Amino acid sequence: MEYRTIDDALHGFVVSCLGGRTLPAARRIVAVDAALRRYLDTDGSEALLPDERVLVELERDLGTAEPLARLLPADRLLSLLPGFIAATPSPTAVRRARLTQVWRLVQWLRSRDLLDVGEHAEDIARIREALAAVRISRYR
Repeated sequence: MEYRTIDDALHGFVVSCLGGRTLPAARRIVAVDAALRRYLDTDGSEALLPDERVLVELERDLGTAEPLARLLPADRLLSLLPGFIAATPSPTAVRRARLTQVWRLVQWLRSRDLLDVGEHAEDIARIREALAAVRISRYR
């Protein structure tokens, strides 16, 4: 499958994650996906370039559902993930679940050549640091 947009990539990722999962795990996966999509739809446009922001707002005015995810190419997703992580409450089980799933998403994007690791090294490092911090806080 070709993953052209963020929406395509998120659908592909969720489908790949659901195989063989227990019902509680599947619910967590779907819940994190819904939270990420909500974040992209409400706050994600703050991280966009001015031209992209205008296009997303025009699509939103036309009633397009999830315009950012449907319009932006899949390779832009990684740059939006640190904002999603920052908007996640801490330290909670929800944060742990979201960070774990975001890390799996990063690995999935890498395995499909949907991101340039060198270009996104700083974003990847921030996600790793946040994941390490939430894992450490679990044991305090």
